[in-house]
Amino acid sequence: MRRYILLFMVALGVLTVLSCSDDDSNENLNIKKELISIIKDSYVGNSKTFSTKYNFYHKRLISIQYSDGSYDDILYENDLIKRILEFDSNNNLEWTTTYSYDNEGRLKIKNVIPSPNYHINTSRQKEFTYNGDEIIGLLTFSNGNNTVKTIMTINANEQIIKEILITGEGSLISTREYIYSVNDVSTALLKDRNDETSFEASYEYIDNEVSEVYHYNKYLFGDKWKNNLALSTQLGLNHLGAHIISEKYIKKYHTTILSSSTRDGVFEYEFDNNNNILKIVENINDSNGSRFKMETIFEYNQ
Repeated sequence: MRRYILLFMVALGVLTVLSCSDDDSNENLNIKKELISIIKDSYVGNSKTFSTKYNFYHKRLISIQYSDGSYDDILYENDLIKRILEFDSNNNLEWTTTYSYDNEGRLKIKNVIPSPNYHINTSRQKEFTYNGDEIIGLLTFSNGNNTVKTIMTINANEQIIKEILITGEGSLISTREYIYSVNDVSTALLKDRNDETSFEASYEYIDNEVSEVYHYNKYLFGDKWKNNLALSTQLGLNHLGAHIISEKYIKKYHTTILSSSTRDGVFEYEFDNNNNILKIVENINDSNGSRFKMETIFEYNQ
């Protein structure tokens, strides 16, 4: 259930405000505190509907707790995520996701395996191949379902500019395109098998120096790809922040679905005097009148 709820959070936010006295302001200038948690609360109107807490230890994301009582444990090897264990609210293991890497630290294989007692018994594997400016991912299923291939094209800055999804037989499913302004995604497009645009998003940014913790998920699976939308959709943990597609903070975005339904998101940020991000509020307005809000709080050690 939580996966569907989290995927609904198309865009998110993060940041906010501490102070220091005049006597120690020079001494504390540019001090970076250690992040211990990030709490994300989602609202429909003024009612909180879901909450997620990300826990950190020495800059590593080590666990995720959900308001329905379920949680994920995250294990590392050589500073890269090796295994993610997903538990329900009764501490029963539901899914195990393992990651393996090649000698250059690039993700090679991702395996998603259900628990023997879970109601789903189909596992899946995604294997990645690196070929010049292309990264190819082949998704297979243990029950013999059709394979799915993803072909991603990267630019000289290792940012994904195109992501093509095709069936094992070679039929086009969809195409994603990312248009950059300098190093920032200005437009993202999703096209169907007939090359018709079904989704379009445009982004604007603010120029503040970005706090390090805003990009905590940048290289969780290696540094082959820079942080953008495709990172989270390809590798899992897609609820970590699909809005983070730039080295900058997002100011606002506008999305259009099937040329009719639209969504607008506007971000508000709070920082302390040392540029540590404390709070982000994202206000979301849909063309059908629905109103949503994402509120993110960053907690640091004292």
